[in-house]
Amino acid sequence: MGCATSMTAANRSVVSTTESKLLTNKQRYIIKKTWKVMCSNITGHGIKVFLRIFQLHPHVKQLFPCRDVEGEDLLRDSNFKGHASRFMQAVGAAVENIDDIEAALTPLLTGLGKQHIQFTGFKNEYFDAFTEAMMYAWHEELKGQFSGETSLAWATVFEFIMHKLKEGHAAALANSDKVQQNLESNDQIASK
Repeated sequence: MGCATSMTAANRSVVSTTESKLLTNKQRYIIKKTWKVMCSNITGHGIKVFLRIFQLHPHVKQLFPCRDVEGEDLLRDSNFKGHASRFMQAVGAAVENIDDIEAALTPLLTGLGKQHIQFTGFKNEYFDAFTEAMMYAWHEELKGQFSGETSLAWATVFEFIMHKLKEGHAAALANSDKVQQNLESNDQIASK
């Protein structure tokens, strides 16, 4: 979709015979058209999203390696910039696969959600901050273009992304709990 840096759905080709029911044809067109503006500065727009999250929910920043980095140093921090860029690449993958977003991206997004279990203290509800921050960043960048149908189309995409990330994270947590229970059970048996 005009951005060489965005990633495809886990670099796999997905064959589907169904068209996405998530968005109308017009909404898909709007997403593709406005993404061209947003992908013009993938890292910069990703940074804007994360700065907004940190502004609205400062406790979330404590989960990042850059937790103690502020101001210009934060904007230059390679870990922070990398995370912002990877986040926007995931949005780019959604746009590239917008015609069949559910089938193409569910495995990628749930996988990304599962990866968040490795961040000690991360809670599923933290994903909710992203939708609000993305709506803010898109509005700031697209200005008058981001109203009515454009806003609704992007909100639908953002909600889909966050729902799948939450799904993956919840599954990883449930699996982790089962593993922990098995370990505890094995420890009890071994101690007898």
